[in-house]
Amino acid sequence: MQRRFGHHPAVTRGPELDAHVIEIARGQTKIEATKGNCSPYGQCGPWDGLFATWVWRKAGISIPKYPYSDDMYNWGSRYGRSHLGLNGVGPGDLVLSGTGPTERKTSKRADIVVEVQDDHLRVIGGDIKGRVVERDVKRSEFYGWVDA
Repeated sequence: MQRRFGHHPAVTRGPELDAHVIEIARGQTKIEATKGNCSPYGQCGPWDGLFATWVWRKAGISIPKYPYSDDMYNWGSRYGRSHLGLNGVGPGDLVLSGTGPTERKTSKRADIVVEVQDDHLRVIGGDIKGRVVERDVKRSEFYGWVDA
């Protein structure tokens, strides 16, 4: 069964879209911020969320540009796409680090899932020491995920 993404009627979930999201994200690895932590994704300062939403937008998912992961969780909640825990998370989804979506202190960052393993997720994220990086992160670091 295919599900529609958020409020964008032309984009449906499936293996092709998941692969496209990952391809776009991987194409940005090694992009570096400039002085003042300015990124090509929209601002100076924290830009992990701007990277994640930029990738989704490039893939055709109609999500606003959000700099913060709690904003992404709240957006997904409006469309029934935000989930606490990691049950059901898969490639192409956004995962959210921290302890919960309450505020920016508890919702620390967003990454794009590449692969799901028993003890960790392979993710691609922006603003890792000023770069876009693919890396493994323990499952315990994430409080939830968004399936746009």
